[in-house]
Amino acid sequence: MFENASGFSFGLKLLSFVPFLSTWFIFTVIYMVVPNKKVSIKHSAAGALIAAVFFTLGKQAFAWYIVTFPSYQLIYGAMATRRLCCCGFS
Repeated sequence: MFENASGFSFGLKLLSFVPFLSTWFIFTVIYMVVPNKKVSIKHSAAGALIAAVFFTLGKQAFAWYIVTFPSYQLIYGAMATRRLCCCGFS
């Protein structure tokens, strides 16, 4: 009943937005609670939306990099992911 042409049900499509929405919500809460001044929810939600979009794009870019460049895995073995994460956080 709720299936589209690609075969995914409406529930699965809806579930694909849950990680983004939770990221947006968490950034909104952080942007409201952390500052020393009172920040309106409208402004914190707008900033959190931009941060959530770039955070999600960054996660996808990192996943693409890990999948696309397996030679790093061949050189460093099991420690490759740890080294990539450490380089990304420095």
